[in-house]
Amino acid sequence: YFGVKKLKEQVLSFGETSLLLRDLHPGTEYTVEIQAENSIGLSEPSDPVTFTTQEEEPGASPVDVKVLALDSGTLLVSWKSPPRDQWNGVLKGYYVSYKVKDSSSRFSYETVTKDDVTDKDEEEVTIRGLNVGTEYIVTVKAFNSAGTGPSSEEVTCATLRG
Repeated sequence: YFGVKKLKEQVLSFGETSLLLRDLHPGTEYTVEIQAENSIGLSEPSDPVTFTTQEEEPGASPVDVKVLALDSGTLLVSWKSPPRDQWNGVLKGYYVSYKVKDSSSRFSYETVTKDDVTDKDEEEVTIRGLNVGTEYIVTVKAFNSAGTGPSSEEVTCATLRG
């Protein structure tokens, strides 16, 4: 997976002309070649056939979510990507959700898209225009073209009082 070549061989009985490949990882590229064998030996391999399995939503949440109050109306949210083997395709970005703690209000969202995502270990977004001296709940979700993964643990942080 992910650039590491793993060779798996499957032997079919005489006359079989199809094989169901199982336990493939979502959103992963595979290459298949076929060889025939008889009492003399192996044939040359067929031309390789490359295919990519269908993506699924990420299987894990972002980790190490941290929230820091920068001033009376601004929070800095940082996190690390889910484990790569749980991306289940190509990450397109993240949804950072936040709301006032203990309120019945709905979550607001900031979207960090692939254009904004770099290859560094940690990602971040600044949330502005928040209430002064107020506690907020923050979570982060990763998404790809198939959907959205699970939420991170909730992190609580208060904006500064001024």
